[in-house]
Amino acid sequence: MKYFFLLLVCLYACSHSNIEKKEMARISKESKPLEDQKSNAMPIPEKKQEEIQEFTEEEEDIQEQKIYAAAHKLHSIFKIKTQGLIFHHKVPIHILLHKKQDNTTEISLSEMISQPGAKPVQKGKELEKHLLSEDITILEKEREFWFDLQGNIDFAEEDKVFDAFDNPPQADIILVPIESRQGKKGMIDIIKKRTQISIYVVEK
Repeated sequence: MKYFFLLLVCLYACSHSNIEKKEMARISKESKPLEDQKSNAMPIPEKKQEEIQEFTEEEEDIQEQKIYAAAHKLHSIFKIKTQGLIFHHKVPIHILLHKKQDNTTEISLSEMISQPGAKPVQKGKELEKHLLSEDITILEKEREFWFDLQGNIDFAEEDKVFDAFDNPPQADIILVPIESRQGKKGMIDIIKKRTQISIYVVEK
């Protein structure tokens, strides 16, 4: 009877050991997909992150160059083309910046019939038309400026002064990308009496 009891104990121990082994194998098998999921969710390697950051910085540099190019084109129209038209036609010149349906900005230079400062502004013959840029446009829908016979610039809106500490910063003309994931603005500050035009590029 004693030996029979010992035999039962041994059989129970072996059976329990086999159950534990099977259970451990099952747990190990079920935990493997979780490990695979963890490996799939690993963060982007540092080198890859650096490549993404470099690409973003390159995009920002290109965008900044385009803003400066558009600002310098506008500066050239204000300071050179307009002065040439005044000298040639002997009339004040009206400049209209107009945002079209495709969001590009058209610059129209026309003879000005009304006296500078008089309202409403009366325009005469259109003399020249230019596209500001295919990538950069003005923030507002329209802006109007005019030059008198002495070449002094004026406009009806408040003469805003750019200050980098303002939030948001203000300027007489604000240039923005037409389509972009990045955020930069071109700030054009105009001093009326001296017809001084300053250009800045800031983060949005």
